[in-house]
Amino acid sequence: FQAEDGIRDVAVTGVQTCALPISVSSPALYFGSEPTTGVYRAASGQFNISILGTNLFTLSATGLTINGTGTFTGGISGGTFT
Repeated sequence: FQAEDGIRDVAVTGVQTCALPISVSSPALYFGSEPTTGVYRAASGQFNISILGTNLFTLSATGLTINGTGTFTGGISGGTFT
């Protein structure tokens, strides 16, 4: 876990909350050398992943959205793909 202020790495255990301002270009949890790639919450009830400041993954109660193209090995079954 990298603290958003970039000061230190912190071991995290138990329940944690984040009250810092977060966005696609400044995720709450990110890699120290790449602060625009990480995990954030764009809206209530969402889990998002940004890569280089672009939202590529959104998970919510209504489903999963993946932005961009994918390369898959193995199979995908069920559902409707557009």
